[in-house]
Amino acid sequence: MNGMLKKMPPMSLDQFWNTAEKIFPNLTWIFNNTWQLV
Repeated sequence: MNGMLKKMPPMSLDQFWNTAEKIFPNLTWIFNNTWQLV
């Protein structure tokens, strides 16, 4: 996860989530459920 974030262009975390949620409306749900598996 951290490695993936480092490859991305610099942007604030808020901007990242706003953009990501537009592309993946269920990203937060997926992330929350995946996080529980880790």
